[in-house]
Amino acid sequence: TENGRVLLFTTCFVEYAEAQTARAAVSVLEHNEVAVETAYDRCCGAPFLHGGDLKNATKNAAKVVEALAPKVKEGLPIVVPGPTCSLQLKQEYPELLGTEDAKLVSDNTYDIGEFLYQLGRDKKLKRDFPVTLGKVAYHLPCHLKSQNIGFRSRQLLKFAGATEIEMLDNCSGVDGTWGMKARWYDQSMKIADKLLEGVKESEPDFVATDCPLSALRIKEGTGYTAVHPIVLIQRAYGLGESS
Repeated sequence: TENGRVLLFTTCFVEYAEAQTARAAVSVLEHNEVAVETAYDRCCGAPFLHGGDLKNATKNAAKVVEALAPKVKEGLPIVVPGPTCSLQLKQEYPELLGTEDAKLVSDNTYDIGEFLYQLGRDKKLKRDFPVTLGKVAYHLPCHLKSQNIGFRSRQLLKFAGATEIEMLDNCSGVDGTWGMKARWYDQSMKIADKLLEGVKESEPDFVATDCPLSALRIKEGTGYTAVHPIVLIQRAYGLGESS
C-alpha cells in the first residue's frame, strides 16, 4: 500500500482487555493506507522487570526479539499501542540482551502516537476529520514521557480537531505493578490525587490516556472512562464503532 506496512505489537492489555484500542489502531492505520500485520507471541516482560525478576524478563525479551527481528529485517517497523511496552522494547531489551537483534528491534519500535505523528509530518496523514471531539482531558503517562518523543498524542488530538485539550502531566500512582498491590494501594491513590482532581475539574467531553493501567485508575477515581487517544482519532475520522 501507499504508506507501507507495519507490525502492530498488540501488548497483553490490548490483546486481552482492550480490543477497542486494537481495532481503532488498525482502522486508523488502514484509513491512512498503512497495511497492518499483527504480532503477539507473549508478554513483553515488563511485569517481570518491575518485580525484579530479571531471569524471566530476559527470557521474555529474548522470545519477543526472536519473533520480531525477522519482520524488522523485512522492512516492517513495530508499532505499539501501549507506552510501557514500547518503552520495554526500545530501552530495556538492548540492556537485558545486548544483542544486535535487540538493538534492531529497539531502533525500529514506535509508540503508535509517535508513528502517526511522523506520517503527519511527512504529509501522509489524512486530514479529513468530520466528527468534532470537543474538550479532551489527556493524561500523559510516565512511561511515554520518559521516551522523550514529545507530546505526540496531544498533538494528534489537536490535529484531529479537539476544541480544547487539558494535558494532565501527573502520575497515576500505578508505577508498573506497584500500585496494583493491596499493601501499596492507599499510597498509590494519594499519588494519583492530582491526576484525578485534574480530570474532574476539567469537566471534559472525553478523557484519554495512552496507559491502560492509568485508565483503570481514572475510572475508579473519577467515574470517567478513559480511552486510548487512538480511539478518539478513530472517532474524529468518523470510522467504525466509536464514531
